Amino acid sequence: MKHPFSAFPAGSAGVALLLLRASVSIQLLSQGLLRNDRDPWLALSTLLLALVITGGLLVRVAAVIAVVLSYWAICRVPDPNELRLASDVLSALALALAGPGAFSIDAWRFGRSTVTLR
Repeated sequence: MKHPFSAFPAGSAGVALLLLRASVSIQLLSQGLLRNDRDPWLALSTLLLALVITGGLLVRVAAVIAVVLSYWAICRVPDPNELRLASDVLSALALALAGPGAFSIDAWRFGRSTVTLR
């Protein structure tokens, strides 16, 4: 019996996960590149993380890193729009839990099979 939840769903769910990856990447870029223009290493690492998430490479690990960075931005950077930053944390957490979807490098590398634990 296959598990009902797959990390690589296709169809409309796969497209939705592709859009979620793009959304989390845009949120990271708005946090990292626009706010930290004085620190080129932080800007470069944020850009690299956004590209990894958009491409779908090691999405769960990258999304957890995005959760940590977004939470750090809430705690560290004084921002009048903390609700938007909280939304960024929740979006990245949803991506970490849902997985990359069928339209990702992870799906291409690992296949769309599901591992069943007995």
